Amino acid sequence: MRAEKVMFGGVSMYRVFCKECDGWTLVSKGRKRCCEAEPDRPDQYVRKRVSTETQTFRRLSPKAKREILDSQGNRCIYCDIEFGTLYFNPKKGRDVEATPSFDHFQPWAMVKSNIADNYVAACVSCNSTKGSKIFDTLEQARLYILERRGLIGGSATIQANRNE
Repeated sequence: MRAEKVMFGGVSMYRVFCKECDGWTLVSKGRKRCCEAEPDRPDQYVRKRVSTETQTFRRLSPKAKREILDSQGNRCIYCDIEFGTLYFNPKKGRDVEATPSFDHFQPWAMVKSNIADNYVAACVSCNSTKGSKIFDTLEQARLYILERRGLIGGSATIQANRNE
């Protein structure tokens, strides 16, 4: 089995070649990220710094952005705020407009994936809070982001504020 301990910037992760999926995948919580199978454990990992990109980063087309926004109801995938509305940003100490930022759910820095299903529309605050962290589920990402932003209670709190 081919396996590597790779460095993405300052982040060290294990990467294995998955025969079932015929490609490289990261190992997270003892499972392959591609198919959730348990990887074979090699006697040693090859250390490697990943700095060359096998796939180039591509921007989303305006049509793809519109499709993502429509599928999410023109709302942030994490905090559920409607894009274009004002909200109080405690870091800036003033109201700011919720503007969409198109985010790789699984960070580009980790998986180099441009597939459409890996993109979500997030408000700038949520996107910067998430950064390049990897989450197993969307719900884990939401909880982490809402707690960090001080919006505990999540979309229910935002929904209640919207209805006032």
